[in-house]
Amino acid sequence: MHDTGGAGAPVVFLHGNSLCKEVFKPQIAALGSQCRAITVDLPGHGASSDAIDPSRTYSLGGYAHCVGEVLAAMGITDAAVVGWSLGGHIGLELTDSFAGLLGLMAITTPPFERLDDGTVAGFQPHPKLGMSGQREFSADEAREFASLISDHDSPAADPWENAVVRTDGRARSTLFESLAAMPPRRQRELAEQCPVPIAMIVGSDEQFADPDYIVSVDYRTLWSGEVQLFEGCGHAPQIHAADQFNDILKRFLTDVGVVRP
Repeated sequence: MHDTGGAGAPVVFLHGNSLCKEVFKPQIAALGSQCRAITVDLPGHGASSDAIDPSRTYSLGGYAHCVGEVLAAMGITDAAVVGWSLGGHIGLELTDSFAGLLGLMAITTPPFERLDDGTVAGFQPHPKLGMSGQREFSADEAREFASLISDHDSPAADPWENAVVRTDGRARSTLFESLAAMPPRRQRELAEQCPVPIAMIVGSDEQFADPDYIVSVDYRTLWSGEVQLFEGCGHAPQIHAADQFNDILKRFLTDVGVVRP
């Protein structure tokens, strides 16, 4: 975990599957001293320890519980959350479990639902989507997965490849196994009923999440009244369109009272 310190309610950044807190370096640099920012390595990722009980921790609810415990231990009662991919799904769970949530920004996070025919609405049928739940990776597979999720232009996706290699493989496989036990519409309902401003970010060239699905969700508290679509961006707009993203991030954090105007 990294905490920039400072007064006021913080913004908490939650990274994606098999990555780490360092993916938000452009955002931390852009925010500077405008607010307190906390970046967290989820259990089994980055500098955090692997889960003692994977079945309890490596689920959306389990991760949300861990984040809540960290904030409670730090004495933080109010915070905004910015979550990318998996981090956004955890953020949606926090809308139901963290009473002090001020706002949620979810980046390439479809509020998915399981349909009666067994398919999952919210994701595109990408041939490599299954890697997200794959327990073991060869060196080549780790490199490929890092490139896919970070939109890296070359086969070598350092430093994200190292983050993928470090990740506890059970964090991927157990997470995907846990999704089958969730109520089929839980994530969609959490997004639609979110009690605080929710900013939805997605790239037009996103390869995993379905941008049309994300736009179609009936959000009750959608920030700015529309989904923020990043033209020409894939899964990681906060990395590859950092200036555009950071402008929107600052506006959102100002509106929810974290950045002081």
